[in-house]
Amino acid sequence: MDNLRFVARTGSQLQMFVDFIGTMRRWGRGLRRAVAGWYLDKHVKDAAYQAVKYRQRYNWTHRDLLRKAHPKARAIDKDMNALLAWITHGTLPSWDDHPNLRLIYGYESAQTQSVTALAKLIEEYDLTWEMVPTATLKEKEVWKALSKRMPLTAPLRSLATLTRVGVIAPMQSKWVCQRLINGIGGSHGQAGQPGEGYGGGQGGAGGSRPGIHPIAILSALLTYRAGKGARGKHTCTPVPQVMDALDLVSGRSFNPAPQTHKRLYL
Repeated sequence: MDNLRFVARTGSQLQMFVDFIGTMRRWGRGLRRAVAGWYLDKHVKDAAYQAVKYRQRYNWTHRDLLRKAHPKARAIDKDMNALLAWITHGTLPSWDDHPNLRLIYGYESAQTQSVTALAKLIEEYDLTWEMVPTATLKEKEVWKALSKRMPLTAPLRSLATLTRVGVIAPMQSKWVCQRLINGIGGSHGQAGQPGEGYGGGQGGAGGSRPGIHPIAILSALLTYRAGKGARGKHTCTPVPQVMDALDLVSGRSFNPAPQTHKRLYL
C-alpha cells in the first residue's frame, strides 16, 4: 500500500484501483492510509489538477474517496486543507488566500460561461476538455482553444472530433500535420541511431518526450481513416493531409523499435 502513489499515477488510475480492490477486501486502516497519502503526498497544484480532470471514474468520485479515507492535512498546509474542503463540501476558498488553487477558480468559472468567454478561460487557466461543460464540446471555438495547449497524445486521440467540428479542415490542417511530424515523428529518432527507443528523441514544445508507442500511432491512423471510432456514434470525413502525416510518423515510429526476431500480427 505504501507504493500506491507510484502505481496509480492519475486520479483515474486511483479510482480504478479502489473499484477493483473493493471486490476483494474491505476498507481497513492500511487502505485508508494509502488513499489518504495519495492526496497528501502530492503538491497541492497537482492534487487540484487530478481532482478536476478525473472527477468521476469507475463509479467513484474524489469526494467518495475522501469520505472513505479521511485524510488530514497538517494545520499549516492551508492550501491542501482548502482543496480537501472544496472536494468534499464544495466550499470555494478565497482567491487571495490560496493562489495555488488557481485551477479550481478556472474550473468553477468555466461551468457558467458563454462559449466565447469559455474559450478565453481555457487559454487563461490551461483547462483540458475534461474540465469544461460537456454541452460545449460540440463548439468549434471551444475545441480551437483546447487544441492550442493539448499535449501531443491528446490531438492524436481527438483527430476525429477536431475534424468533425471544423478545427481541422483541408485548408486548415497544416498546424496539426506539423505538430504530428515534428512532435510525434521527431520523438522516435531515426533508424540506425542506437539507444533511442520510444520517445527517445527531443520532440514537441519545450523538448518534451511524449514516448508514444508505435502501435498507438498506427491505431490512430486506422481509426481516423475509417472516419469513426470503435465506440463513438459520430463520424467525420478524414482530411487527406492529416492521413498522410499520420502515415509518415507511423512508419518512422517503427524504425528504432528493438528487434524481437518474432512474427507480429496486426
